[in-house]
Amino acid sequence: MSGMEPEVSNYLKKIAQSISAILIWMLVIILVGLKWEYLFWGDGHNLGTSLFYLYLAVSAFLLVRWLIRSWKQPFS
Repeated sequence: MSGMEPEVSNYLKKIAQSISAILIWMLVIILVGLKWEYLFWGDGHNLGTSLFYLYLAVSAFLLVRWLIRSWKQPFS
């Protein structure tokens, strides 16, 4: 046993899961946006860039929704 209270352990796990989910989401956005150049509009309207920004908005909404729901649950 780690000697830690179960509520404290669950609280720290929830913090670690939240930070991990945010960092993974940010890494995916950076990879897709910068590596494949969907982040920049360039010379005009581009369908790939529009889809990227749509994905960005929807995934950010879903991430925040997941974070809110996970933090509303009790720790024990």
